[in-house]
Amino acid sequence: MPDTWPTASMAELITMCTSPVLIGLGIVPVPGQDETTVDLPMARHFIDLLALLDEKTGDALSAEEQKAIDQSLHELRMAFVQVQQSAGESEPESEP
Repeated sequence: MPDTWPTASMAELITMCTSPVLIGLGIVPVPGQDETTVDLPMARHFIDLLALLDEKTGDALSAEEQKAIDQSLHELRMAFVQVQQSAGESEPESEP
């Protein structure tokens, strides 16, 4: 463990939600494993968490933070749909 931790930031929270999405979409492997697996429910859950964070922070974010969360959500949602379609799954009940 590091002796000093970086200052908490919105960027760090976004990364904390983004990493499991990338794992769930099979884009990056689970740490310590060489192969990737697709887990769409996990990916959807973390996209939903990031969307909830965006919704609940409202106007409290700086323009830079808002841009980062908006861009991350857009890219993750697009990747989710792409992986879902390539996996041959039907449309989700609600958009992630």
